[in-house]
Amino acid sequence: MLRLRLLGAPSLADDARELYLPSQKAQALLFYLAAESERSFSRGQIIALLWEDSSEREGRNSLSTALTRLRQALPLFPLRTEGDTLAWLATPDVWVDLHGFQAAAQPAQAGAAARRTDQLEMAAGLYRGTFLDGFSVRDSATYDEWLRLERERWQQRWLNLIDQLIEAYAQSGSWDRALVHARNAMNADPLQERFHRALMRLHYQAGDRAAALAQFRICRDVLDRELGVEPDPETTALYQAIADGTLERAGRPATAAPPARPAPSAVVPGSRLGARLASARRRSFVGRTGELATFAAALADEQPPFVVLHVYGPGGVGKSTLLSEFSRLCAEANVPAWLIDGRNVQPTPDGFLNALRETLGTDSPLEALPQRHVLLIDTYEVLTPLDSWLRDQFLPQIPEQALVVLAGRNPPAASWRVDPGWQEITQVVPLGNLSEAEAEDYLQRRNIPPEQREPVLRFTRGYPLALSLAVEVLIQRPGYSFDGTATPDIVRVLLERFVASVPSVAHRAALEACSQVRVMGEPLLAAMLGSPEARELFDWLRGLSFISAGPRGIFPHDLAREALAADLKWRNPPWHHELHRRARNFYMAEFERSRAHEQYLALLDLIYLHDNPLIRSTFTWNDIAGLVEDTPRAADWPTLIEMVRRHEGDESAALAARWFARQPEGVTVFRDGAGNVTGFNCFLALRPEDRAASEFDPCAQALWRYADTLPPLQPGQFIAIDRFWMDSEAYQGISPTQGMIFVSALRYVLTAPGLAYSFHVWKNADSWLPAASQVLFQRIPSADFPVGGHSYGVFLRDWVATPPAAWLEALAERETAS
Repeated sequence: MLRLRLLGAPSLADDARELYLPSQKAQALLFYLAAESERSFSRGQIIALLWEDSSEREGRNSLSTALTRLRQALPLFPLRTEGDTLAWLATPDVWVDLHGFQAAAQPAQAGAAARRTDQLEMAAGLYRGTFLDGFSVRDSATYDEWLRLERERWQQRWLNLIDQLIEAYAQSGSWDRALVHARNAMNADPLQERFHRALMRLHYQAGDRAAALAQFRICRDVLDRELGVEPDPETTALYQAIADGTLERAGRPATAAPPARPAPSAVVPGSRLGARLASARRRSFVGRTGELATFAAALADEQPPFVVLHVYGPGGVGKSTLLSEFSRLCAEANVPAWLIDGRNVQPTPDGFLNALRETLGTDSPLEALPQRHVLLIDTYEVLTPLDSWLRDQFLPQIPEQALVVLAGRNPPAASWRVDPGWQEITQVVPLGNLSEAEAEDYLQRRNIPPEQREPVLRFTRGYPLALSLAVEVLIQRPGYSFDGTATPDIVRVLLERFVASVPSVAHRAALEACSQVRVMGEPLLAAMLGSPEARELFDWLRGLSFISAGPRGIFPHDLAREALAADLKWRNPPWHHELHRRARNFYMAEFERSRAHEQYLALLDLIYLHDNPLIRSTFTWNDIAGLVEDTPRAADWPTLIEMVRRHEGDESAALAARWFARQPEGVTVFRDGAGNVTGFNCFLALRPEDRAASEFDPCAQALWRYADTLPPLQPGQFIAIDRFWMDSEAYQGISPTQGMIFVSALRYVLTAPGLAYSFHVWKNADSWLPAASQVLFQRIPSADFPVGGHSYGVFLRDWVATPPAAWLEALAERETAS
């Protein structure tokens, strides 16, 4: 089927690919006849429209060339050419959004209110934006004038249709849906008072009298600024009735209960405060009407115009908040939606699939995905290494009616744009600052007095994160004045002002503590502040607009975290060091009293305190991507030996087999959700009496020789060798399993009684030198050894000279002093 979309940026496609017309005039001809499908034209009329400065002969030649190009470029020719007449040829094999809009907007039969609303929604969803948005024809003033008139006509048709939708939803008491459409219409044409009045009524009927009164002020200000006039008497009378409380509130119609909607995942199950916070944040959401309309239309369309929606913009512009609204729309439409934050996913195929397994709660996520669902992927910029795999391997496997939203700081890679297949089903949405009207609407919803809005607007320039921070400053310091214009480092400046205005020193300390840790829970906050309980401060943090919540606690927006942490480290190093010490003690206590997976979480949180890119790039993801630690089963041993053979060769595999037989208790395997082994780690424990029996391994020989240069082992002490460790695919490269291995090794050295020295073996040791030096591991080239033609490097940690507790303290000193 040939699909032509003219509402919004024009696009032309058949069932398999996007189609391109080489001639601008050929495009203009096709678009014109499709839009004027009920009329026929003489060739002279078309020539006068498109080639108005040409002679009749030149014009006919140009028209003939344009028609030829259309025949060559299109799989079927949707025009009727009879003698001197040209017209659109309507066939079942050609679909035009304009015609679909008109059909859906036709009046329904009496008594079919629900079906009528569905029809109107379908038509509204087809309106992606201005008619032929961005398209123009050079050297044709007549065509440009036709474009101008058509754009006004189609926008007015859409606005009239939206008016009907607002009325339909208002009659059924569906205030939220009516408000969405009223805001869309008002933003499209803010000079039409009917939509301001609709918003005033809807806010009032929904129980938000303050928002209704604020809408009148928006209307009055827009009319004064743009036209220099006052609102109509009808609008003023409505305002007065709302202000006086004399406007009658309509009850919800006594109709059958709507179908049950799946409850969205709560931040804290059963938490009434969580629900209240979510409701408050929804009420303060403004703008993004075009993005919401685009997404809502795709949800409503049985054959959406896109499968992948790329949303991109700078940090703090509101991408995560928009995804929350998308999630809400999915819940309202009864479409399952799942959110995955790229910050919590190791950028490897296994890491992503394991995160998806955890999110869906199943071992087979691709099989579990329903035909109609939405996958929301936030912070996509950190998944850049995974981009080609997602595009070329993962996404082609999901159901065809799925929608995927990728939200990140960067525009999509060129591969999305040049691949004809992805071009057809991908839409790109750049996200910028809020408009002045939207920003002012936000300030009104946050109850900022009118006299303070203009300075805030001037200072923040509609930057969403800056707006929310400015509101927090004004809440804490109502009389504060924003002077001057925005600075390049506006987030830092606003945070400094906010921190200076918090209610107490304790509130400031709570905010600073929150900036230092991966996730903040109430017990951790109490420990870091040295307080027996911290519920009030935790609830205060949780209510801040730049603080988000997850399954394990709360955390600040990345930009806010970076600014707060950098400021604390520079301004008050002793307090920065003390917060780290208290957090470290808390995590170690959690580690000692927990088991298995909870120990890994405690260690991950501990590692996060070390604010080093090399370390965080290795360790920081969502609970180590859903992998589990296990002891080897009988069927695993051949798998492990074959893994060693594949990565290190036959000789190394033979050595591994002997060690597995001698010290099976030193082997830890890691499994994915399906139980498959994804990697393993093998720690060997060597005592002086084991020396002769262990020297079949060149590694043991080299390390015993080096150990002879160290202070001798005391009774009960031993040497540990992290001898074999690898991911089944990535070997010793960055991967979720490698992260598990490193955390497992950390747990081993922290808990093994009598450990004197640990040696750690790397195949490409020098490439790991920067990371190893960060954790105070000593490179000892004299202990390097060869096996099977490969050279292996060794690192040492002396636990006699620096016991584990002192080592952790030294790491903290190094980190906080840097």
